[in-house]
Amino acid sequence: MVAGLGPQTGPVAEFGPGTGGMTQAVIDPGLPPDQVTLFDVNPTFASHLRTRFPGVHVVNAGARTIAAHCPDGEAAIVIWFNLPPARVCTCSLG
Repeated sequence: MVAGLGPQTGPVAEFGPGTGGMTQAVIDPGLPPDQVTLFDVNPTFASHLRTRFPGVHVVNAGARTIAAHCPDGEAAIVIWFNLPPARVCTCSLG
């Protein structure tokens, strides 16, 4: 699911990252942490993610706040894991 991600990808937004299993797979290919924004409505998960992934932007809010939290209101890749099946798409919010 994360094949092809890397430094050239651009901003990535992930919804429902939980404890960060997929987040780690997103960062491992070399995607800079400052290009990753995680959205989780659970404050316990959000706190855990901030500790586990320094430099990643963690938002303790839902998907409706993406425009306020992603660089320039855009994300090159958006990953949803809180609703089965997991989905990946490209989007522009502008």
